[in-house]
Amino acid sequence: MGPMTTLLMPLPAEGFDPTETAVPWRRLRDAGIDVVFSTPDGRPGRCDPRTLERAGFWLTFWKLGRHFRTYSEYVESEIRRAIGPEGRFESGP
Repeated sequence: MGPMTTLLMPLPAEGFDPTETAVPWRRLRDAGIDVVFSTPDGRPGRCDPRTLERAGFWLTFWKLGRHFRTYSEYVESEIRRAIGPEGRFESGP
């Protein structure tokens, strides 16, 4: 096995949706890629607290419908394209 690949994942200082970070992070980590997070000010990023509430989930689901249900597949296809051949990536649950 060669050296581990490291990927820099920029985050806004505040107001991001944690699923937009957590899903790609988990897929990349499972593919053997070390992910390093960075914000503009170098401090830990703060997600939008509304995205952690049940009401935020249902509002997103209602607005996006089937697109929300297929988000993980969309993210997976983007990651597959970024990290290379199919053999280097295994789908998660």
